[in-house]
Amino acid sequence: MLDLGGGHGVFSLYAAELLPSLKVQVFDSPAVLKVAQQYIEEYSLQDRVSILSGNYLSDTLDDGYDLILASCTLNLTLAERTTGHVVRKIYNALKPGGYFVSLHDSWPDFSEANPLFPVEYPVYSLLSGAPVNMPRGFIASLALECGFQTVQSKELCLNAGILALDVARKASSLT
Repeated sequence: MLDLGGGHGVFSLYAAELLPSLKVQVFDSPAVLKVAQQYIEEYSLQDRVSILSGNYLSDTLDDGYDLILASCTLNLTLAERTTGHVVRKIYNALKPGGYFVSLHDSWPDFSEANPLFPVEYPVYSLLSGAPVNMPRGFIASLALECGFQTVQSKELCLNAGILALDVARKASSLT
């Protein structure tokens, strides 16, 4: 598994503890990975969880992954206008039959009577000038455009707000 933009690595550690045969790489910038390395050592998972330094916006990704997780990190690609490029990299890095799981902020549907809409969504964009909130279905559509065979999507209402969960699967064979 590749935890893309995995930051502190906590999701990777949790997955590794649940699935004893899982090997994980946490991919992020060197400064952030210092924290991940501390957690990996604290939980004694160095044999199955490793760090990989880089910038997924500009660096190439290794290939051969069964699963790539992008948890609350693809929003940054909007500001850089590289979302489609990054999703294509993810597709290319997966083995046939591999899965891409994206969990990200999602703009609510304003046609709903009372959409759940955390105040911090527009505030960050206004203060930073960066559009970081994705419309619903954005990653799912890009995944299909990039060649994923199927995508299943679900909205999750968490304490942090509404998050979109998209699970895309690459075809098992390239025929």
